[in-house]
Amino acid sequence: MNIKIKNQKGLSTLQTVVIAITVIICISFFIDLTNVVKKQQAVSLTSTFVSRTIAKQGGVRVSAPNEFMEKEKYINSADLYNKVKKSMNSANVPDNQWSLKIKTPTQGTITIKPNTNLTLVDAGKDMEITLTVNYKWDVVSKVIPFNPNGQINSKRVATSTLKVRGNTNLETQLK
Repeated sequence: MNIKIKNQKGLSTLQTVVIAITVIICISFFIDLTNVVKKQQAVSLTSTFVSRTIAKQGGVRVSAPNEFMEKEKYINSADLYNKVKKSMNSANVPDNQWSLKIKTPTQGTITIKPNTNLTLVDAGKDMEITLTVNYKWDVVSKVIPFNPNGQINSKRVATSTLKVRGNTNLETQLK
C-alpha cells in the first residue's frame, strides 16, 4: 500500500518548526546539564573540605578547644558555615537550598549553623558529613510543560584525629 500526499504545501514549514523546537529543547537541556554538573562538583569539593576540617579538629565549635594545639588555624563553626555558604553561592545555589549535617557518635545528627558547638569527638571515632543541595532545571522547565528538579547528596566519613584528654582519661596502654 503506497500512500502519497498530493498537497504538500506547508509540510516543509511544519518540519522546520519541529526541528527548531527540538534544537531549542536540546540546547536548554545542555545549558541546565552544565549547571547541574557545576553544582555537583561544588558539593563534592565542599564536602571533602568539610570532612578533612572536621576530622582534624575533632568536630567544630564556636571557639578553639583547649585540646587543639594550633589555635590560630582553627576553623570555628561560623567560619566553616561561611566557607560552605561562599562555595555554594559560587555554584549558584541559594542559601535556602543547601544544608550541612554532621552525625557524631555522641550527639546524633546536627545541622551546622554559625553558632554550632559540637561535643569533641575523640581520635579514631567516625563522624558522617552530609551536604545536601536541592536544584531545579531552570531553562528546560521554561521549554517543556513540567518542572524537573532533583537533589544532590554528598556523604563523607571523617575519622577524628584529635585526642581528647580529660582528667579521667590519662591511662595508657603501654606497659
